[in-house]
Amino acid sequence: MNGQIYIIPTPIGNLEDITLRAIAVLKKIDILFCEDTREIRKLLQKYDIKTTLISNNDINEEKNVNKLLNYCQEGKKVGIVSDRGTPLISDPGYKLVRAAIDESYQIVSLPGPSALITALTLCGFAVNSFVFLGFLDKKLNKRKEQIMQIQNYEMPMVIYETPHRIEKVLKEMLEIIGDQEIFISREISKRFETHYRGKISEIIPQMAKIKGEIVLVIDKIVKTPNYKKEQIKEMVEYFLTEGEELNEAIKKTAKKLSLRRKEVYKNYHDL
Repeated sequence: MNGQIYIIPTPIGNLEDITLRAIAVLKKIDILFCEDTREIRKLLQKYDIKTTLISNNDINEEKNVNKLLNYCQEGKKVGIVSDRGTPLISDPGYKLVRAAIDESYQIVSLPGPSALITALTLCGFAVNSFVFLGFLDKKLNKRKEQIMQIQNYEMPMVIYETPHRIEKVLKEMLEIIGDQEIFISREISKRFETHYRGKISEIIPQMAKIKGEIVLVIDKIVKTPNYKKEQIKEMVEYFLTEGEELNEAIKKTAKKLSLRRKEVYKNYHDL
């Protein structure tokens, strides 16, 4: 007998965001490896599914490899889930899958919910290609190195972040990569789902005491020249002398200097 391993996506919030196929597979498997048995039990109870649960996380995954292989040798059908979304994406499960591949067991991955893909469809940026960076490092120096590397990617970037750290990380980004366009999606598919769009400096004040799971999308980095306020004002006034109204002069200045209108307006009136 040859065991089978199923990689099963689960809802990232709303428990109804699960495919019929995922429900069918969950009902037929014998063993389910999951991050937190309490979390997955909520889903199983909703769909009246009963199966054996085994906790699998970053701490015990190495020990679970032998358990998985033993179950496969017995011909069991084994499932792997994370707490939310598609397993193995910044979640445990890699070591189990790698061991199954090495032993030539059949592995089936089901399509389903993914927070990073959902955020990309909502961000409004051109995402024909993108970079997924997962969670940034907890150590400050290492994290700053990662943020500096962001400038080298010529496409949007997706980052997972925690609510207690997001404000600090955005301040670090503002200092290192400048005031870039970003999108933040909080609590995707849940009751209090919220989206934030704008420059990093505009979003930071909204991040105080924020709660819930966060996906951060940084648009393709735009490296704009560091114009002085005097240069910006000078160009606005040039268009004014050409007979343009102030709003039109600001618009043309922004286009000429590859700046945002709001930025030109602020610099012009600050002088």
